[in-house]
Amino acid sequence: TMRYKEELEVRECASFLETSFMVGSVRAKQEVDGMGFCEMLQTSDSTMRYKEELEVRECASFLETSFMVGSVRAKQDVEDMGVCEMLQTSDSTMRYKEELEVRECASFLETSVMVGSVRAKQEVDGMGFCEMLQTSDSTMRYKEELEVRECASFLETSFMVGSVRAKQDVEDMGVCEMLQTSVGSVRYKEELEVRECASFLETSVMVGSVRAKQEVDGMGFCEMLQTSDSTMRYKEELEVR
Repeated sequence: TMRYKEELEVRECASFLETSFMVGSVRAKQEVDGMGFCEMLQTSDSTMRYKEELEVRECASFLETSFMVGSVRAKQDVEDMGVCEMLQTSDSTMRYKEELEVRECASFLETSVMVGSVRAKQEVDGMGFCEMLQTSDSTMRYKEELEVRECASFLETSFMVGSVRAKQDVEDMGVCEMLQTSVGSVRYKEELEVRECASFLETSVMVGSVRAKQEVDGMGFCEMLQTSDSTMRYKEELEVR
């Protein structure tokens, strides 16, 4: 039999392409033509082994891939996969390195990206790297998608202006548009928690540190809202008695 001295702890791997080595404290990907000390090793049981090989996992879609740029994880374009190339393994499956965890979501519209340290809403026409991804099992996946919930009325919506939460007019919904999901239901982003109230008169607002009663003709942003299920709801309604 054949033995080897000072051989690193190795494990079987499906493909010789899935190999990396350490350059200082940085793990670099090796090209197929420059394997160096990570050569393919013929073992005594006639299998192939590889040293310092990255842990890899199967993924449904080649599009769902990212890599590290310094300390920032960047999204790769399909045409510029670089070291995260699609790898054909010996068992005819595809593997990918450094792939993001993704999840299914009902609607492609419900997506946001990071602009600096601020999470921004993306317009439907400018989705960028958060494109809709057709996976191998014919389902759709989306990256960086906001958690959303159903709400009865499109009127009950707010958004952030700086550090202040502002109310949106019905004619100026902006990024908080009504979203038709793939399951035929309607969803809304950043919607305030609302509750039913017996009478539109039972409302007050804070003027400075004083609680003032509102006249029926001057309700302001606490307008009566007719919801889709024919009930009445009110925004920013104070505890009344």
